[in-house]
Amino acid sequence: MNRRNFITYSTSLASLPLLTRYAKASQRPEKSKSVVFLFLGGGPTHIELTHANPDLKTEQRSVVGEIQTKIPGYHLGGLFSEIAKYSDRMNFIKSYGHTNASHQQAVYWQFSGKPQNQLVQMEPSIGSIATKVLGTNSPINGIPTHLSISKTEGENAAWLGSIYNPFEATEKGTRDLTLSISQEQLQSRLNILESLDKNSWDTNDTAQKLRYQATDLMLGDVKKAFEIKHESESMRDLYGRNFIGDSMLLARRLIENGGRFININYGGWDMHGNIKSSLESRVPPMDRAIAAFIQDITSLGMEKDVLLVVTGEFGRTPKLNNGSPSGVGLPGRDHWAQLCAL
Repeated sequence: MNRRNFITYSTSLASLPLLTRYAKASQRPEKSKSVVFLFLGGGPTHIELTHANPDLKTEQRSVVGEIQTKIPGYHLGGLFSEIAKYSDRMNFIKSYGHTNASHQQAVYWQFSGKPQNQLVQMEPSIGSIATKVLGTNSPINGIPTHLSISKTEGENAAWLGSIYNPFEATEKGTRDLTLSISQEQLQSRLNILESLDKNSWDTNDTAQKLRYQATDLMLGDVKKAFEIKHESESMRDLYGRNFIGDSMLLARRLIENGGRFININYGGWDMHGNIKSSLESRVPPMDRAIAAFIQDITSLGMEKDVLLVVTGEFGRTPKLNNGSPSGVGLPGRDHWAQLCAL
């Protein structure tokens, strides 16, 4: 292509206004089914979380007590006072486990649903498979299908292809949603790209669609979905102003705007020692955030369209140990792949 033709092609679309060509960028998608996958990295104890049993011997019971749920005869760990109020809207699975007590390999297994005994991820995550089926972005406003609020091993697409990896909905990741050039400069560059596509022997519709979706995401109001600062003070307080509270609130904003599979990693559950005080620190913020999420999506009429999954890579031993060096001799629980907290 000579320079004269290049200039002709690159200016042929200049008269088309940018926001008209990407008019769908501010539209909100219709309701769709979504998953929020809250992963408790480190191996959460099922005995103190979801499978508390007051009828067991003292040495096998929850160290934080038990609380009666709305399900007759079923108890949660004593720190789940808020979740217990919504227990009739939840399913607690007591027959779920596997055979791998290695953190990394068990994480890969949980995210893919397939046994993985390697130290690198070999199988695509469920979220990546969903993205392969549903498409990488919303055709309405460009929001990614698969998003990661806090990156977790095992959440990627492996052999399926990196295009199906989750978009990092972190401060670093969302910086890419802000234009570093003027809209006029972007208009000019898009014109050039479309001219090249139009006059190319090898037209790639997929690449063009992805370009439209990426531009939709940068230009439309949907990028506000990544910013919880747009929420009211009362809503921020409801979830709790901490990592897990902010993450669950962000997850609600993302699914409300078309996100389909959201990963959150709330780690810190490898409690070989000092389990009681560790749980007293770790559980209450999560208890509050999950209860707020259930309350919030119900008030928005989304309760039949959203599945919240809470799990870790495995559970902990039914019998307390004598405490590890890190636990300063205070009791904890060791790895137990035979049963998971779910």
